[in-house]
Amino acid sequence: MQKLYLSVLLLIIFYIQCTNPFEFRKSEEPENIGNNQTDEAPTTVPRLFNKLKNAFSEKNVLKYMECLIDTTIVSKQNYQFIPDQTLPSNLFTGWNLSAERSYINRVFNEVKSSVLIYTDEPGADFDYIDSVETRFFDYELLLINNDTTYYRGKARMKLVRDALSNWAIYMWQDVRNDENFQDTWSRLKADKRY
Repeated sequence: MQKLYLSVLLLIIFYIQCTNPFEFRKSEEPENIGNNQTDEAPTTVPRLFNKLKNAFSEKNVLKYMECLIDTTIVSKQNYQFIPDQTLPSNLFTGWNLSAERSYINRVFNEVKSSVLIYTDEPGADFDYIDSVETRFFDYELLLINNDTTYYRGKARMKLVRDALSNWAIYMWQDVRNDENFQDTWSRLKADKRY
């Protein structure tokens, strides 16, 4: 009798807790893994610069490297970085895509967050079907840990389309835009290369 009483009690509790045992559960909202705009292929020049900016905000090495030319896809162009001329040229001897990956890995591993700001929109001086040369544009790069380190300067880039119609940077020139402010992107690259 006691077993029957316990069974009925459990059945009543189960019935009260379960409104409809054959009802489907409500689906959960998917996690926001990434912003669709940040994951767009750089099929336009603004998308390329947006991807570069997002690589910093997401601290994403792969996304950063995807902004640079892949010489296995575009064999007619080699990557070239022209540093700020006020820095010793020997700091950039042999600078290539491997050096880019090394420096950006160190940066993203060492900072809590990073922000790239274009204070002057990168526009194209020459726009061809398969290549673009930007005019010099102002940038600010903020690396945030317990304090914030600022890098400022002007950049000019040459871009090319790859076989997938994505834009990529194959030439990057960096210059100081303020004689009183010495920390440019070149300084960051030199400091974080090794």
